[in-house]
Amino acid sequence: MQTLVQQLPHAECGLLELMFIYQPTINSHDRTIWYGGESTQLHYECSDSNGIWHDTDVRTLGGGTPAGVSELHAELVDYYNYCQ
Repeated sequence: MQTLVQQLPHAECGLLELMFIYQPTINSHDRTIWYGGESTQLHYECSDSNGIWHDTDVRTLGGGTPAGVSELHAELVDYYNYCQ
């Protein structure tokens, strides 16, 4: 079974780098995000009045990068709820 990292294109290869975002509503001013690649960090971000996103907290995934999209989604939701 391939891991999520192995399935995603990488910026080093000259391909588009993918990221995953959990934002409960479109107009939400906060979100959690995983920037892709081999990153083991999730970021909690808030947008300012100009719509620019800023890190307010970072969590390192203890078990490394999740093995699939459903695991990653669960981690993003859990982290979002934790930051609330």
